[in-house]
Amino acid sequence: MTPRIAFTLSLSALLLACNGTVVDLSAGGGSQAPVVPPPGAVEDVPCACPADSIQWELDAQYVPVSQRWQVEGCAAITYVAQPIDGLRNPPKPVTCSQPLATCDSGAEVSIDALAQATGQPDVKAALEAAAKSGSEPFYGYDERPVDGWAIRLIVGNASIVVGSDCEDVPGCTPIPKGLAAMRDRLVAIGYAVYQSTACTEAAGGK
Repeated sequence: MTPRIAFTLSLSALLLACNGTVVDLSAGGGSQAPVVPPPGAVEDVPCACPADSIQWELDAQYVPVSQRWQVEGCAAITYVAQPIDGLRNPPKPVTCSQPLATCDSGAEVSIDALAQATGQPDVKAALEAAAKSGSEPFYGYDERPVDGWAIRLIVGNASIVVGSDCEDVPGCTPIPKGLAAMRDRLVAIGYAVYQSTACTEAAGGK
C-alpha cells in the first residue's frame, strides 16, 4: 500500500491554510514538498505556450477551501482559494499569481514544466476521449470519500480526474504513465506557486 499512502501524503501538503502555512492533516501539521517525477519517466514534450486555457483543481472532501490553479497563455499561473459555503468561521479567500518562467529556465513554475505535465500523449488522448464522450472519466483509485484527494485537469472544454494508484483494487481504472506524471507534476507546480512571495503575502504570511 506504500504508493497510495505516499500519494495521499503529498496531496495533503496542498491543504493550504489561509494564514500563510501549509497543513498536512495526515501528519498532524507541518509541510511536505511534493515529489517530482524523475527524469526519463515520461516522454520529453516540446516547450510551447498552451493553445487552450488550462485549469486544475484539488478535488477533496472535508476541506475548508476549494483550490484551483489556472493558466491563460504564457504569462502566469493564478492560484485561487475560496472558502467552502456554510463555514461558521471561513478562512480568508486568496488570489495570487506567479509568472511563468521561460522554457530554458529550469524553474518549476515555467512554460516547460507546464508543457511536460499537460502535453504527454496519454494526457492528450484522455482529454480527447473525454471531449468526444462528454463525460469526465476518473483514473485510479478514488480516496475522496475517506479524506483522500484527486486532481481534476480541465483543458478547453474537456476534463479528467486522476486519483491515487490502483495497486490491486478490483474495478479500478489504471492510470497511464503520462497521467500519473501529470498528476504529480501539477501537484509540484501548484505547491511552488503557493510558496511564491506573492501568494504567501496574499495569504497573510510574511
